[in-house]
Amino acid sequence: MKDIRFKQRGRGVKRSRGQVKILLKNASSNPRILEPLNPAKGFTLLEIMIALVIVGVVLIVTIHTVNYHAEVSYEHTLITQMALLAKEKIAEMEFNPENKTGASPDKNFSYETSAKNTEDDGIIELKATVRGYGKEVMLSELVVKKEMQNEK
Repeated sequence: MKDIRFKQRGRGVKRSRGQVKILLKNASSNPRILEPLNPAKGFTLLEIMIALVIVGVVLIVTIHTVNYHAEVSYEHTLITQMALLAKEKIAEMEFNPENKTGASPDKNFSYETSAKNTEDDGIIELKATVRGYGKEVMLSELVVKKEMQNEK
């Protein structure tokens, strides 16, 4: 094998071509042997920037998806609250069928109730409509009149 000679701070360092090592002295005068750096190791700036773009796109898609589903969940919660208020008002109307309007206790929703006679004399239609946040829920129910229930 051919020997390669390096000159480092006035000292000659003799190594074979396959075992090139450089003898360095650090600030505290303790010599140490370092392997030469392999230029193929590590990431280039372009690779890091591409990785950041990919991570950024994934984060944007994830945040958008989470926000979308949070909004859908909130809308479903509102509709459920409105349907429960409408059911409550229909249950109240079964004992006292009358037309009236009002607001929910927390003032988020307004409601309107109505009772109509049907073609059949013994049945009435109870209807409750709840509005709020740009949405509307309407429930109706057919019930037997109280007078007819008492006769049976």
